[in-house]
Amino acid sequence: MRSKILFGVIVAVLVFGTAACSKKKTATDDLGTLSEGTEDAQADASPEDAPRGWLEVKGAGLEGQEVRKAGTSERVELISVTRSVVPLPPGTYDVVFGRSLWKGVVIVEGQTTALQPGWISVAHASLEGHEVVEEASGIVQGTVSALKDTIALIPGRYVVMFGKLPWPVEVRAGETMTLRPGTVEVPYADVSGHRIYDRSGSVVGEVSSIRSSIPLPPGDYELELGGTRVPFSLREGEARKFERE
Repeated sequence: MRSKILFGVIVAVLVFGTAACSKKKTATDDLGTLSEGTEDAQADASPEDAPRGWLEVKGAGLEGQEVRKAGTSERVELISVTRSVVPLPPGTYDVVFGRSLWKGVVIVEGQTTALQPGWISVAHASLEGHEVVEEASGIVQGTVSALKDTIALIPGRYVVMFGKLPWPVEVRAGETMTLRPGTVEVPYADVSGHRIYDRSGSVVGEVSSIRSSIPLPPGDYELELGGTRVPFSLREGEARKFERE
């Protein structure tokens, strides 16, 4: 009798355990299925899979070109000489060049939109620099100097300033406009300086013991030397040297 009761208990335990294991396995399988589905949904929503196009600025400046959402000041990217192509969601953007905007740049999914600015370079640029001014607006776009003699710009018309003297230039896409001013030098210049005048008689520059040479656009000038004004002409790229008496 005891044997039959013990056998019945063992059978019941085995049956219950098998059912519990089977139920646990089913729950685990279901959980695994849900987990995989959740991961797939998250993967589908990953930013890496979001629609995108690319923006390229050919010959981007060292300081970089800021990319903004169109019509706003919100920066979304920075393009530079070390990273000239960037991914962007499809849409419309503005790109900063100097203090102007290249407006309405459209990014299309799966395509690369390329901007091709122009450049201004100044040979023998002065250390203090030359302002680059947009002709139409009068807005200073930036400065070229002995430390940074080239600037990337939206194609158009600009004026490069040599002190008070303007040098008008036209910037074309993909081209570098190199200005080659002449230079005026007075070795061992007087500490009080030697003024330089243009044809109208206005002072346009000065050389001294602190700075004995100066770059100027081609033109006709007069140099104050030894109490008199010495007239001279300066050609593009020409170096003129004047000795003190």
